[in-house]
Amino acid sequence: MKLYYTNKIIINGLFPMKNFKIDGYSQKTGIFNESVIDKKSNDYIFYHEGYLTKSSYSVQNKEGAFYEYFENIEPMEIEIISQIKDKKSINNELLTKINKKVKFLEKKLRLITNLKISLPMFLANVYDESKNLITSVGASDNQSSLFSISKYTIEMKELLKKRLNFYISDKTLLELEEKNIRFKRASTFFINSFISDDISIRFILLVVVLESLFNTDGEDIIKTLSKYGSKILFLNCKERHKISKNIRNYYLIRSNYIHGNTPLPITKEIEFDLRELVREILLIYWYISTSEHIFDANNIIKFLDNKNKKNLDLNIQLFIKAIHVTNYKEFYNKINSKIRNNDYNILSDKSF
Repeated sequence: MKLYYTNKIIINGLFPMKNFKIDGYSQKTGIFNESVIDKKSNDYIFYHEGYLTKSSYSVQNKEGAFYEYFENIEPMEIEIISQIKDKKSINNELLTKINKKVKFLEKKLRLITNLKISLPMFLANVYDESKNLITSVGASDNQSSLFSISKYTIEMKELLKKRLNFYISDKTLLELEEKNIRFKRASTFFINSFISDDISIRFILLVVVLESLFNTDGEDIIKTLSKYGSKILFLNCKERHKISKNIRNYYLIRSNYIHGNTPLPITKEIEFDLRELVREILLIYWYISTSEHIFDANNIIKFLDNKNKKNLDLNIQLFIKAIHVTNYKEFYNKINSKIRNNDYNILSDKSF
């Protein structure tokens, strides 16, 4: 049975971005006053559950209290197998499917931005093809952001603005997760690394991402991770050697924490560098798999063994370059100009 729904999703940890849209949703800013909220309003559930008053993403200033949310621009289509007369089954199926979509959007936002953006609650109104309201379903996930949006620096805001221009296709990401269990596990470890308040747990999960992707034979793990974790970035020899050395150090810190009596210190700077590296690796891994139609983890290893900067597909070169520069719009404007002039030597150009 085909139904349609509108959805309002509370956002935690995403700075207000003007005109930001993703996957049919538009980011909006809401204002609330708990003392005057109408209990008959659909929004009452957000107050009743305490998300708007307890959360760190609610901003207080002289104009009032504000919160961020997503709302779909047009009603979204959803297929269900439950019969219309069985309302309980309909609600359960709708709740499961819509919640899964919300969590997938949360995953993409974290992968795109490398920030702990959470979508802790949603409320969806569901309609039939005649636009009659059938039911409403909602769910909450009691997570708190690792940082308040009031702590965003100017640099963080600029980086966020640039990264939000990046696009990941649901279809390709889902296909890779279905066909490559190692990538699915790795992406799950990456997403879960944002949750813990313990920096050691976050750090270990990030290292485990690399193990999930590249440790396919269980032999000489540190050599394997440092080799392929650096090779997939397709850097020059000097840069690749530096990354390889860093990965060895990350793995030693991880092993020392798990097996040693005196764990090595993990600083926020080390965690940040590792997190940025892991994000790049996941995105490049996804793009190579998608563009080359390689879904087996061992075949990805073979691909990396047989490729270098000179024989790498131009589209992959451009993607990797775009990941490094982060300002995607500016980057694509430049490469379009180069390609129109038959200049394909993209990777060697240090100007962008």
